[in-house]
Amino acid sequence: MSTIRKVSTVDDPIEFLPYTVDLLGTISTQVHGYQGEAAIARELVQNADDAGSSWIEFVFQQDGLRARNGSVFSEDDFNSIRRIAVGHRRQDSTTTGAWGTGFLSVYQITDHPELHSSGKHLRFNPLEDRIPVTRSSVNDHTEFYLPWRTSSSVISDRLKVGTWTPEKIAAMQHTIAVESYRVLPFLRNVQHIKILIDEAGEQRVSHEVCRTRQRSRDLPGQAVLEHWRFDATDHEGGTARDDDWLILRGMLPSGFQDRGRTIKSPEIAIGICPTITWLGELLPGVLYNYLPTPIDTGFGFHLQGDFFPDANRLSIDTGNTEYGNWNRHVLSGIARLFCDHLILLRDELVQTADSSAQRFYRLLPATTTASLQPLSVIVDTFRQRARTIPIIRTTDGAWTAPKDVRMPGPRLWQITRDHLERIVPGFEPSLSPMMMTLISDLGGTPFRLPELMSELNRTVRPDTPLAEAAPIINSREKLDAIVEFIRLRLDRPTEQLSKQ
Repeated sequence: MSTIRKVSTVDDPIEFLPYTVDLLGTISTQVHGYQGEAAIARELVQNADDAGSSWIEFVFQQDGLRARNGSVFSEDDFNSIRRIAVGHRRQDSTTTGAWGTGFLSVYQITDHPELHSSGKHLRFNPLEDRIPVTRSSVNDHTEFYLPWRTSSSVISDRLKVGTWTPEKIAAMQHTIAVESYRVLPFLRNVQHIKILIDEAGEQRVSHEVCRTRQRSRDLPGQAVLEHWRFDATDHEGGTARDDDWLILRGMLPSGFQDRGRTIKSPEIAIGICPTITWLGELLPGVLYNYLPTPIDTGFGFHLQGDFFPDANRLSIDTGNTEYGNWNRHVLSGIARLFCDHLILLRDELVQTADSSAQRFYRLLPATTTASLQPLSVIVDTFRQRARTIPIIRTTDGAWTAPKDVRMPGPRLWQITRDHLERIVPGFEPSLSPMMMTLISDLGGTPFRLPELMSELNRTVRPDTPLAEAAPIINSREKLDAIVEFIRLRLDRPTEQLSKQ
């Protein structure tokens, strides 16, 4: 029979065991969620935006990259960046960062990032458990200095990150120039991004993008329509452009709360711009979480919401969790915002009878090529509601609901397009097959030989001179075209008549 003995303890320890955080292990885990030059640029822009700066500059120097912005670090900011693994900003709904670890992306570039602000200089060394603080001449703004990692080191080996060659640095310069346009539309504060090249102390601007709000208009239901101008200049290529953006903003009923604190904003938005390329790179419709995500929506507009990212920050959480449910709620709200203002967007984009409707048609989310299944709510909501909304400009110049559009075949369209109401604007190079399919899916009415005969019976009056007849038949050429069309159809088997 065994005896249970009471475990005895004494107050004096016999030894001390290490109980510390593996800082390099933490950094390594986080860095791989921010892979690539674009991610580094986005995180530095996010830092500037969170801090309330209206501008950020990237200065490419021989020895490193310098990122400057107009904010000034507070003591809380210094404590936050020191506690990089804690996710300090997670509970703050006024900042973009979700986990508070985006700063770690800079370890892709350097072993020892440096921070200058408020007269202090901090040099980070993940092999040490202390951060030396010295005086800095930078008082009225913030600078991150990131010396290029040009050779392997203990830190780079642990982090599994590479070194930087002149070719790789040049590629990064191009990437950040492209990102400078992508990141701006939905930021809270940053309005101006500039890329500079420092050669022997002389700095020249290579690229810059600036946005300016031109005007805004309040709409019912807490919505706002904003007109923005984006000025983008490629100083090296000697080209400049200005783009007009529409930003439609709305509100969900409430934000997301966690333990009684609002940590996700109810603000949602849609961004519309004619630009599809910048510096040779495509700018498709993208899902934004204030900053652009890698998710190409397949739509002709951008979506903005305060989403919860997934674990690797390459997408948004779509699981059957509280966070996934919130993200689906945001996407449903964006779908309603878009459909509620279809006529407004139509009139903004097609302002005169002579204006092409194609810019508006490109917005219509007939389908999506995105792999993110929850985006289907945008397509489904649009298809459910658009059937009765006048979004198709027919050949008579009127805006018509898809269910009321009449759809003749190509030959009959040539005969009817200028003389009957509500004829589909199809069979022109400007109208895509996808739009023709969409009109049909949304209830467009086939217009074939029986419908033509019914129209003629309704409009043709006996003993009426040809010149005074209905427009569809008021000349010999029109009459001959209709007779020929009918003759060709009557020569076919009877069972095919209803299909012509």
